[in-house]
Amino acid sequence: MARTYAETRDLVEQIYQDTGNSIAGTVEWDYWIEEGLKKFSTYRPHIIEVVFKIESRYGEDNVGTSSKLSDTTKSQFLAIDATDEKVVHNITDNTYAVVLAQDSTSVLSISADIFDVNEGYRIYNKRCWKNNQINIG
Repeated sequence: MARTYAETRDLVEQIYQDTGNSIAGTVEWDYWIEEGLKKFSTYRPHIIEVVFKIESRYGEDNVGTSSKLSDTTKSQFLAIDATDEKVVHNITDNTYAVVLAQDSTSVLSISADIFDVNEGYRIYNKRCWKNNQINIG
């Protein structure tokens, strides 16, 4: 059961039989409660596990359509690529674009016309320019 800070202080005062604050005032109780919580948190720290996804898709544009990335060989594109703002790197020309929409599993709409037919690509995480980077934010 979760308690407010005031309820916690009242409980401590009841345990020490000092509801009239004759042993310690509220300032002292607040100080010792805070110090106790700090010490307790070192015994069992609260750790939140966060999973980071490293992007690793690559391939070759088979069609060369304007402002599109087409890879009919691998058909590896997902609808979430647009909502995650994935970055597409043309490794042949060293140019970049952002995924705007998924047209199909083999075609992505991208923010710039950076591909001609048979040019290689890599897909990176949002705001990244290498495959071993993650964007925290």
